[in-house]
Parts: sequence; structure tokens; C-alpha cells
Amino acid sequence: MNSTGKLSAVRRYGLAVLLTAAAFAVRMAIEPFLGLQSPRLLFLVAVIASARFAGVGPGLLSTLLGGLCGWYSALAHPADVVNLALFAVIGAGISLVSGQSRRSASQITKSEERLRLAEIAAGNSSWEWDIAADRISGSGEFNRQFDIAPGQVLRFADWLKRLHPEDRERVRQAVSDPLHNNVDGSEVEYRVLHKDGSVQWLLGKGAVRLDAAGRPTRAFGIAIDITARKQAEELLRASDELLRTFVKNVPAAVAMLDRELRYLQVSDRWCANFSLESAKMLGRTHYEIFPEIPERWKEVHRRCLAGETLRAEEDYFDRADGSRQWLRWEIRPWGDRGGQPEGILIFSEEITGRKRNEEILRQSEATTRTLLETASQAILKPPHRRSWR
Repeated sequence: MNSTGKLSAVRRYGLAVLLTAAAFAVRMAIEPFLGLQSPRLLFLVAVIASARFAGVGPGLLSTLLGGLCGWYSALAHPADVVNLALFAVIGAGISLVSGQSRRSASQITKSEERLRLAEIAAGNSSWEWDIAADRISGSGEFNRQFDIAPGQVLRFADWLKRLHPEDRERVRQAVSDPLHNNVDGSEVEYRVLHKDGSVQWLLGKGAVRLDAAGRPTRAFGIAIDITARKQAEELLRASDELLRTFVKNVPAAVAMLDRELRYLQVSDRWCANFSLESAKMLGRTHYEIFPEIPERWKEVHRRCLAGETLRAEEDYFDRADGSRQWLRWEIRPWGDRGGQPEGILIFSEEITGRKRNEEILRQSEATTRTLLETASQAILKPPHRRSWR
């Protein structure tokens, strides 16, 4: 035990001695007037105070000292021996019970402090609404979240004014449903406007307690700080919007699809290459627009939705009208939703013309080669000579 612990113990036991001595002094002062023979009442007050404020050990010490002080009376009056024994039992019991209560109160205080620290660390708070009295109270973090001064009475209308004007009616409706429609609870996201001008996003979850007649009497719940999540969502939304703008205006054939392969955005070049209109594509699936897509490409899509980036320098696409389209393509995932891509980006370049020219060139080379081989054979073949006999 360190010096601080020793000092604390000395003070606690010293308090027990002081209280017992005070009880003895008062008893001696009033005994001539009231004829008190039993130490129980005054010494029990000392025992209770010692156990309540100093703990079990000081309470037992006060019981022992009170018993010693009463021993003299017991020697003069043998009948007090029973009272003295009863005092010892009661004093010990009071010490144990009061000490346990003191420890429980201390543990409750520590638990409340840990809960308060946990609420601050997590940005969460708890609240309760006395519906009949229209009085809202909450934890310390709740008061901080809504700029509530200590001791300030908060009514529902006052609480609602602290929310963003665009959220008030929606929150009012979310609170009204459990009160009037026998709904178990509600959950709603809303913004709080602070006095310093800052905005905080909260997720409110609540439930209603009913009386025997089924009328709502109290509501209780929690408010969770989701500001960081909302800021991240806004950044992702801005990023997605920027990506869609890029896809729309990039001078290449590009399509942006979600995880269900629905079109989110397409470039003008994509529409031109496939003779389609963007307004008729957005929201529809890739396979709905191109039902003739081969199984090998569907496997590519599945792999890219799993996180791969795949490409082909040249690949053919047999269209439903019987034509063959040649493409150079690359497919890569975009975004991140719970560790998975939010969709895929398809980059495509029409190379049918190039492949046609390559085929023409091959045929021309083949024809030229055939002519050259024929001419070479004709030149090398010896001429037929006639005989003049």
C-alpha cells in the first residue's frame, strides 16, 4: 500500500474514532438529565455514520468502541448485558450493510463515469422523454449534442428547433408514428444545428413505453453521431458524380455500370459506336441492351466485379443482325462498397475498319503472291521447240 492509501485509511478510521467519541461525550452530557443507561441509540448513530462515510472496517471499529464504552454500564447494571450484545449484533449488521451500500454506490458512480466516457468516445448519447410532462432529459453527451445548459428544461418543441429546418417535419413524423400507430420504435437520421454554426449528423433510435391502458407515457432511446459517415458518403457521392461527368464527356467509348450491370452513364462515343441513345440505356442492364453478348464476356464481367482488371487488344462481337464487330476493350472495377467494387467501367474502341483493311491487305497480298508465283513459273519454264524434219 502506498503513502496515499495509508493516509486515506488513517482518515477513515480516525473518522470512526471521532464520531464514537462525540457520541460518548453527548451521552455523558445528557445522561444526568435523561437518565440514559444504554449506549445503543447514540452509538448506533456513530456506527451508521462511520460505515456510511468510511466503510465496513470503520463501522466495525465504531461498534467495538461503542461496546467498550457501554461495558462500564453493563458492569453496574447486569441487565444491560443483553442490550450490549444486541448493540454489537446490530452495529455489525449496520456496518456490513452500509459498507456494501457504499461500495455499490461507488461502483455505480464508476460505471456511470465509464458510460459517460464511452459515450464521449463513441459520440453516442442516451435520452428519455416524459411525454405527459413534456420533459426531455439525457446523458451528458446528449446535452453536449444539443447545446443544453445544465439544469435546463427541454421540451419537445424546443428540441425540434435545434434540428435543421429541412429535417424537422421528417423527424416529427418519425416520432409521431410510434406514439399514435402502435409502432414498436423508430429510427431516423437528422442534422443538428449548433450555436457555433457547425452541423452534426445523428442517427436517432427510440422506443415507447405504454401504461396499462395502452397510452404512451415515456419514450427513450439513443442518439448516435454519424457525422463522419455522412461526410464520407458525401465525398463518395461527389467522387461518383465527377466520375460520371468524366465518363459522359471523355472522347472515347466508355460505359459506367453498377454491380447489377445497369448503365449509370455512357459517353457519346459509346452511343455512336453501338448506334444507341444514352437516354434509352441509363437504368437498363448491359445484357438487356446487348442480349447477344457471349458467355466468355459474361465471365469477364464476373471476374471484374470480383476486383480484376482485364483487357483484350482485339476481340470480335457477333451482333444479333448477323454482322461481326471487332473491338479493343478494357474492363476495370470502380468504387468500393464493403470491400467489393461498386461496379465496372468498360473502355471500348471500334477496330472493325482496321480489321477489314487488314483482311483486304491480306487478300491483296495473297493475290499478289499468287500472281508472282504464276509469273515466276512461266518465266522459268523452258519454251517448247518444234522439230523440222
